[in-house]
Amino acid sequence: MIRSRLCALRLLVAGALLLVSACDSSSSTRGVGTQPTNQGTVRPPTARERAQIAASVKDLWLYESRRPNTIDDFFRGVPRRPALRPVVVKARVLRTDRHYASAVVVLRDAHGRMHDTPWLVVLHGGDRYTPGGWDPIAGPALDFPLSCKSTTPKPLRALMCPNPWSVVGYPRPHVHEQTALTQPIETADLHRIDWRKVVLPGGACGSSQPIRPRRGYGGAATAFVHADVNLPWWNPVVVSSWGRPVFGDLDGDGRDEAALHVTCANGGGMAAGQLQFSDAIFKAVGKSLRVIGIVTPRQPLDPRAGHVPLEFVHRIERGQLIAREAWYGPFDGTCCASGDVETTWSFRHSKLVPSRIRVIRPIWTSPVLVQDVLGEPGDHELVEEAIDVVGPKRIEVPVTTALRFDVWVLNEGTETKRNVKVTLTIAQPRGPVVRTLMIRRIAPWAVDDTILHFGNLDAVRPGKTSIVIRIGLPGATPLRYPVTFTRG
Repeated sequence: MIRSRLCALRLLVAGALLLVSACDSSSSTRGVGTQPTNQGTVRPPTARERAQIAASVKDLWLYESRRPNTIDDFFRGVPRRPALRPVVVKARVLRTDRHYASAVVVLRDAHGRMHDTPWLVVLHGGDRYTPGGWDPIAGPALDFPLSCKSTTPKPLRALMCPNPWSVVGYPRPHVHEQTALTQPIETADLHRIDWRKVVLPGGACGSSQPIRPRRGYGGAATAFVHADVNLPWWNPVVVSSWGRPVFGDLDGDGRDEAALHVTCANGGGMAAGQLQFSDAIFKAVGKSLRVIGIVTPRQPLDPRAGHVPLEFVHRIERGQLIAREAWYGPFDGTCCASGDVETTWSFRHSKLVPSRIRVIRPIWTSPVLVQDVLGEPGDHELVEEAIDVVGPKRIEVPVTTALRFDVWVLNEGTETKRNVKVTLTIAQPRGPVVRTLMIRRIAPWAVDDTILHFGNLDAVRPGKTSIVIRIGLPGATPLRYPVTFTRG
């Protein structure tokens, strides 16, 4: 009898221990904070996958950490990093699509000591041109803003949402971008202070520390930072700012606030080296200058984009500021973004929050695109309407009996397109002139150029107008070319 009671007691205690163990196990999978995890959608990589991921991460490190010659040629005294190597400490592969993975990476020196904090890298597999076959599409970084939008590819959202660190099952380091900053100034009139001496918040370029200006090449104020939150591997991040801000009375107190534009780049001097754009918003409080917000582009994370989105504050009004943004699509060159967006930021409870996004022109996602437009005779190269506030640049084209427009169309995709309709429209006082041609077959990167000749334009009259070209494919937005027709 006693033995049976002891057995029952042991079973009861064992059951309680199992219950506690199950509760601990459940809570331990919640990763960072109390956010639910998405770990069931990922798996550990195979030995081959892990080796490939490590090779791709190493290649990314070698590329980003390589110091451009321009840094030492034009800017003296920028400190160098010690010799480091990236080590993948944890990786996970998406179960539903093995071509997506995320990896936690640390930097170690020759003695195995870790430098800085761990970072997260998100990768896409299957790229035969990348060492290891995995192409990094986001990071290294601690934060991935705007990564859980509906436009973000579903496999990528599975790795990023609700929290990319909890998905991989690794605690996020407790380092955050600096967004609050106060500094002394000599006058409360922001129009009279020397902006070349203003310290920027580190969050403008991915750092937890303030960004202090220094004299750079040509006497311009420039700064350098080894970012520790985002953009961490660039050696260093070159910060350009300290021009004339955009002014306006944001809070309605009768005194202007200021928006100072900030560009973060890798120092290589090329458009492809631009890493991030933002505006730091300042307010004078007595003899102190305070940062009340950092305005950043609102384009959702898109691994197909060929360049980071551009952003600049256009104007400041009472209770809101307006920013113009240029969003890049998968087929845009670094020079020219196809998307045109206006974002309104509202000033509420002493904070700036994005309240409205107006897409003026969607990004171009069609692989078939217009490379060039010429007005003949005379090879008058038309320029597409610029995404700025200056106004369109109009090209003068003489009207003659031989007037025509040659449109060069190229397929930058991987599949042949058939029966592609291209329409050219010229606005005229008595009704538009419309011409349509058909491309029966256009192969990817065809050796023979596809040039369409739009003629029979006798109805065109002198004056200011626009030429609009439409390609009849999904993802192709209308292209507008301002033109002034003159008498031939």
